[in-house]
Amino acid sequence: MKGRSFIKDSHNLRQKLKQLDVDDHLIQISYDIRQLYPSIPVQETLNITHLELINDKTLKERTKWKPKQITELLKICTEETHFMDYQGKIWTQTDGLAIGKSISGALTDIYMNWYEEEYIFNPTRNNFISVCWERQKDDVYCLWQFDEENHKKILSYVNANEKRIQWTQETEKEKTSVKNMIHWIGIYQKKITHSQVLVL
Repeated sequence: MKGRSFIKDSHNLRQKLKQLDVDDHLIQISYDIRQLYPSIPVQETLNITHLELINDKTLKERTKWKPKQITELLKICTEETHFMDYQGKIWTQTDGLAIGKSISGALTDIYMNWYEEEYIFNPTRNNFISVCWERQKDDVYCLWQFDEENHKKILSYVNANEKRIQWTQETEKEKTSVKNMIHWIGIYQKKITHSQVLVL
């Protein structure tokens, strides 16, 4: 499920940045969510998923299953996860999504799309909506048009919304223009493409 911040890869990010009217006063910030999958609140995610299914006008065209039936099946898939550590002990994960389980990625996307619409892109809650907020799973690239003092406030804000979803923040140590970064991403992509051709 693709939200408005979705980026597929560095090429996709570069294309999005090229469409922006950027200048050198913007601050480049990266955000990361600590332990994303285990931090996703399962019941809340299932509630959000159920509402998304109810509002999906094309659902009937794709399946005979009702939203409640799909949600109940998802609940069964996420109820408990058992795993063995290196000492042979069996552990049970009772909440959060399991790393490595196929359904975890899709449910994480559903929850994080809701989270961003609720707390990041919502002007009634967030007084500092950045000019650019692009996310791939738990990593965010942000272009900040406000001053440095306020980007510290936004970290406190996002960490206060959902106790389980905790962010870390890192700002650029040396000032680099966004246009230069777009240029270097392009060079990096060419190197990768060239390497792939050599491997083939």
